[in-house]
Amino acid sequence: MQETCAALAALLLIGGIGLRLRSPDKVSGPSPVSVQTVSQAENTPAPTLLYAPPVFVPLDVPMSAELQRFAAGECAASDPPVELETVLAIIEHESGFQADAIGRNADGSQDYGLMQINSSALPLLQKELGIQSMDELLEPEINLQAGILILSLHTAAFPGDPQAALMAYQSGTAGARKKLVDGITGSKFSQEIEKRAKELRKEEYPKDNPIP
Repeated sequence: MQETCAALAALLLIGGIGLRLRSPDKVSGPSPVSVQTVSQAENTPAPTLLYAPPVFVPLDVPMSAELQRFAAGECAASDPPVELETVLAIIEHESGFQADAIGRNADGSQDYGLMQINSSALPLLQKELGIQSMDELLEPEINLQAGILILSLHTAAFPGDPQAALMAYQSGTAGARKKLVDGITGSKFSQEIEKRAKELRKEEYPKDNPIP
């Protein structure tokens, strides 16, 4: 990566881009850049880039390309990062891509929006994102920020174990740990999400690991 950046910087300087960053009267040293040199540099063809910038290609799901791009940015910025395909698989399973979906649970809690975020997460979301009301989670972008944050936290809690992270997303960290202690390494939910995410990545789900 360092060699590539150095080579690119050299090309930019050769192409004259670097010369245009400073005016002649601010250039120090024995060989100041003259106005004529800058003018000539402006007529110099742009150098060929060593790479093409990545182009976002939306996936074939009922969500706008703009919202998918937003979700992809949140996934990449999370720490640790999570996969867009996993997020979309969760949304498909939990809300069917309905931003205004509200689920009611037997314990009295409610699940909100695209990623069906449980109302018990509100204190965390208040602290981390400044969300004051669960109704805010009916806004797609806010819901994605919150859901991706929660998924990332569970991913950090179970490094290298995406099944456990998904179980935690569904039933909380304590619930996932209890399952692991009981010898349960994956649930129907976690395996369905992983299967769908791999389909979105055009990967084949292992036939020797069927969904129970």
